[in-house]
Amino acid sequence: MKKILFLLIVSIVANIFLNAQQPWQQFSDISTKEISGNFKSPPSEYGMILWWGWDGPMTDTVIKRDLDRIKAMGFRGVMVEAGYGMTAKYLSPEWFALVKIAVGEAKTRGMRVWIEDEGKYPSGFAGGKFSNERPDLKMQGLGVDAIWAQIWMDHVADYAKMASSASHLYGRPRSFTESFAAFTHRPSVPQAKWVLDYQLVRGINSVQIMFMSASTARTSPVAAPVNTSAGTPALAVRRTSFFMSDTFPPIAGYINRATYLLSQGRPASRIGVYFPTSSMMYGDNESNTSTLEISRQLMEQQQDFDFIDEQSLTSILNIGKGSMTNLSGQLYEAIIVPSVSVISKTSLLKLQQFASSGGKVIFVGNLPALATDINFLKAVKPDDPGWAKQEPSGKITQGILNFLPAPDVKIDKSCPDIKYLHRKLKNAELYFLFNEGKEKQSLQVTLSGKGKPQVWDAMTGQVNKLHKIVYEKDAISVPLAFEPYETKFIIISK
Repeated sequence: MKKILFLLIVSIVANIFLNAQQPWQQFSDISTKEISGNFKSPPSEYGMILWWGWDGPMTDTVIKRDLDRIKAMGFRGVMVEAGYGMTAKYLSPEWFALVKIAVGEAKTRGMRVWIEDEGKYPSGFAGGKFSNERPDLKMQGLGVDAIWAQIWMDHVADYAKMASSASHLYGRPRSFTESFAAFTHRPSVPQAKWVLDYQLVRGINSVQIMFMSASTARTSPVAAPVNTSAGTPALAVRRTSFFMSDTFPPIAGYINRATYLLSQGRPASRIGVYFPTSSMMYGDNESNTSTLEISRQLMEQQQDFDFIDEQSLTSILNIGKGSMTNLSGQLYEAIIVPSVSVISKTSLLKLQQFASSGGKVIFVGNLPALATDINFLKAVKPDDPGWAKQEPSGKITQGILNFLPAPDVKIDKSCPDIKYLHRKLKNAELYFLFNEGKEKQSLQVTLSGKGKPQVWDAMTGQVNKLHKIVYEKDAISVPLAFEPYETKFIIISK
């Protein structure tokens, strides 16, 4: 359990976006007509990024050759990593001159260049230049690492939702993943796609793939220097990565289109799951277990949600009539509190006010035994929250499902392998559905929304009609067949 909690905590990392005023870094109330013009070939800022290690002497020839190769793979940008063996010292005038060449060459290819500031630790500050010269540009997005085997087909790993939830809460439209750097498994192209789809359906909409060393001349072309436990460079055998396969470019096109679509509009989940940070700090491992189990049950029953925590609950969420609004303009109509031992007085008061406004609050599992004030020293035993629904079993029962807001997605039979994500556009509802399992599925699916439904095929860039549609009052019902590991984008346009 401690390992799971550790992964959840360390996997959330901060990313610095260098200009928070770009359209792709703001929420957009965009129409399907506007989106359709870019769907087949999205702008480069929405595309996949390949980490590019400058592991040796860099020249304009090397830069041009590598960028040509990376573009042919289907990537729309690169993340320059300060590597080992560079002749130009990191952040020196010579290094910046090379970066300038890379930016210019990338621009001619319709690509973008990012700089990953880990020229050895402490990282994230560019040797102090960032903090001193641009303090206004603070962290603009959150992401996750999936660089080992945190995400694989043999276990549940919903932690990507922590990053996307934080972005939703604080009004940031992008959430990123860094995937595959030191993956325990050596994924094939289909397996790599599955790992990425697993994260996309949990709210990630910006993809960084790790990594490729620069094609600098070496005495040993099959080895690259890495750190050892002794702190000295050593040689590690380089493996051919899945993205070097001839079958990868079509998948790259798919991911570029998928992340473009998933970056449009606003998130639409209406359920918040309280993340029990105080209980975890108190040593309550059961609260972590309860949170993960509730998350799994919700997703397997097609109930989308965001995590919320003490800070967001008590500071940025504004109570309206039967809802709480985050900085993305997203409305939560229900808050689920897992089994907890500790919660703040301020959070309890906020939840009670939310319930009084018509919002739905559900305690699933143990009720809090302590309510903290400014610290644990002034904690008291809270009153029984009779103003909230309680489910002592700790499970998402049918009674809880009936109490929650009406679901956006309903299917005609139980199917835990089907996951979904819903976003609202200016004139449409966007649904992303993913069959995570290895079995085919044939389902009757009901989607909330009024209008004309279409399948937007992210693999081809084509928009296709749906057939056998049944129009209901505020929804459409349609038969859908899923191959193993297949995804579908369905947009219902008014």
